[in-house]
Amino acid sequence: MPMYLIAFENHEDRESALHKLLAEWEAQQLLGSAWLAEVSDNARTVMRALQRASDQDAAFAVIELKRGAKWALSENVYGRGYDWLLSHL
Repeated sequence: MPMYLIAFENHEDRESALHKLLAEWEAQQLLGSAWLAEVSDNARTVMRALQRASDQDAAFAVIELKRGAKWALSENVYGRGYDWLLSHL
């Protein structure tokens, strides 16, 4: 199943709908508005679903991640997002 890094800028009035969608995907928060998720759809379909759950002027980046990808995090990044990277990549 494809894995994605999802980053966004959204207004607070629709945050709950966006976070509900991320929860449905069992996404893990990496940083403030950066999430990691395994979703069966392609990147464009994922982005369109995010757009439907957000404000019209929200901005998104959906980037597919591949197993074996190289990554680095600063030492103060930890938690479920870090654990997700360890187990998926």
